[in-house]
Amino acid sequence: IEEQTHNRFTVGAFENETLIGICSFMQEERGKEQHKGWIMQMYVKPEYNGRKIGFNLLNKTIQLAFEIPAVEQLLLGVMSTNIAANRIYEQAGFVEYGFHKGYTKEAGRYVDERMMMLRRVE
Repeated sequence: IEEQTHNRFTVGAFENETLIGICSFMQEERGKEQHKGWIMQMYVKPEYNGRKIGFNLLNKTIQLAFEIPAVEQLLLGVMSTNIAANRIYEQAGFVEYGFHKGYTKEAGRYVDERMMMLRRVE
């Protein structure tokens, strides 16, 4: 696991002492792009789906990311076929700003990626 910093971190969800989900954030380091941060990964163990764990992880990550004064927008990419993830991102306020057709190829079929953004509300 990488070392946590104020502008690169992972939030975890636990049941007792067992890790059941994560959501990671990374702020852009280049000067002209430091206003952007990325939701790098999100995962919840399948047996915990439907319990709002992913939504709560995402909201905590958003809160911590926007505590960084320079961060004005959060970006992410999500496969268009991942209905549950798309729903969580939309519920959190992310909106689509781009679409990458044929982003990955799974089992011989192309899967598209939705590029999504959430702006800080002042």
